[in-house]
Amino acid sequence: MQRRLVIVLVLIVVTPLVALAWLGVRMARSEQRLVRQRIQEALIARLRDMDARIQGLLEQRAQRLIELTDAVEYRAEALRKLVRSTPEIDQVFIQAPDGSLLHPAPGGELSQAEREFLFRARRIFADRVLWSSMAEEGSRKAPNPASGPGLGAAQTVTRPDHGWYAWYWDQGLHLIFWRQDRHGNLIGAELSRERLLSDVINELPPPADEGSPPIALVDSRGEVVFQLGEGVVDLSAPSAVELPLTPPLGGWRLRQEDRGGPAIGTAGLLAGAGGFLAVALALGWLGIYLYRESTRDLREAAQRVRFVNQVSHELRTPLTNIRLYAELLEQQLDDDDEHAREQLAVIVSESHRLSRLIGNVLAFARQQRGRLQLHPKMAVLDDTAATVIEHFRPSLERAGVVVETSLAAPAPFPFDADAVEQVLANLLSNVEKYAAAGGWLRVASSQGGESATVTVEDHGPGIPREKVDAIFEPFVRLSDRLNEGVSGTGIGLTIARELARLHGGELRLVASAQGARFELWLPTETGRGGRT
Repeated sequence: MQRRLVIVLVLIVVTPLVALAWLGVRMARSEQRLVRQRIQEALIARLRDMDARIQGLLEQRAQRLIELTDAVEYRAEALRKLVRSTPEIDQVFIQAPDGSLLHPAPGGELSQAEREFLFRARRIFADRVLWSSMAEEGSRKAPNPASGPGLGAAQTVTRPDHGWYAWYWDQGLHLIFWRQDRHGNLIGAELSRERLLSDVINELPPPADEGSPPIALVDSRGEVVFQLGEGVVDLSAPSAVELPLTPPLGGWRLRQEDRGGPAIGTAGLLAGAGGFLAVALALGWLGIYLYRESTRDLREAAQRVRFVNQVSHELRTPLTNIRLYAELLEQQLDDDDEHAREQLAVIVSESHRLSRLIGNVLAFARQQRGRLQLHPKMAVLDDTAATVIEHFRPSLERAGVVVETSLAAPAPFPFDADAVEQVLANLLSNVEKYAAAGGWLRVASSQGGESATVTVEDHGPGIPREKVDAIFEPFVRLSDRLNEGVSGTGIGLTIARELARLHGGELRLVASAQGARFELWLPTETGRGGRT
């Protein structure tokens, strides 16, 4: 009992602490996740701002190229001069709607730079890639089919279509700006990759603060082409925040390592630890208080039990003397003195009942301490049953109960006759207290094979269905009303079933059409008994 009490109290203290610690850890992790989410949102917002700056640069570059190509004459020398005077571009081209190149013309006299351009962009012109790109960009008007391939073919549109085309060659990403002129031709320019990279870098803002992780500009090959801030950029870090640039620079991306949110501060840790310690101390004090109070109650209960046991032991000796002298006096009375015999019979009957009560109390106390033992000897079950019946017959008949017997277990086998007498006495005592109004009792025994059985049944009110599973529990009575006229401790059936089980048998309530029917089953083979 003490061990169970300690375990329960430890659980009462430990369980809230574990729950509180678990909740604190979850809250801390949730707070960390929230902080990290906010940091990542701030990082993403900063990268998006950089992307917007780069897109602004490209829009300015597109506007400048539109102005330059609008002003230039469509002559080879003029176009070459435009390339030489404009550091932002490496080459200029003009492609007719039928796909033929008007400049640089593949069959004409070309510079080394023009030949290299035609070589690296040959697939673009051969597959009419730019015209497909124009369609994907959602050009406002399709090229006029009547427009000829010449430089002077006339067609007027209110707003020229233009866009960007990106492709990969040698060192990585290359950009072409294209637009459709008044004649339906595509005029475009290949941007200088080095100048574009320089301009993009110039558009990037300085680091937010000195200790922030560096921001890297990563190209299409996965190489860092530039970084903002000091430190080593780890491209394999799984916690980095990345943002691909908006097309046409979609092959490039901005990357900043997320080094996690700030750890919970010392003040926060101390506050959390202090709160946890305060709760732990409060629960510990509560556990100690409950333990002391419970053990005090247990000590008081144990003292009461010892007192009852001592009183019960003390009562056995005078009660035995009372029964002995009452029986001797009964034998010495004259047969004509019926009144005295009746009074003496009450004394004998009540002394027997008190003996059974004391026996039950002492047996229950031994059972609670694990000291309830049997002393089996060879005996006849019918003789034991007949002895109990004869003890109860006078009081039962005075109560108007007709007693019927059918004893058929004459073969001796090892069992504790005193214990079986106590079992049967408890069953007959219950009939006397609860079922006397039924006016009938039957005790039957049988024996065969490896077991013997005694059945006790009556025509009383029976056992309520809701009490069937509880009647063998200690201190359970069919009624707890003080004015019901029936006395009892509620441990008789508990002791009876325990004594049956110590024999290796069982005491059970059997279904009956009327009243109650109990069946005591005992094994008859030697060695089949219970603890001894």
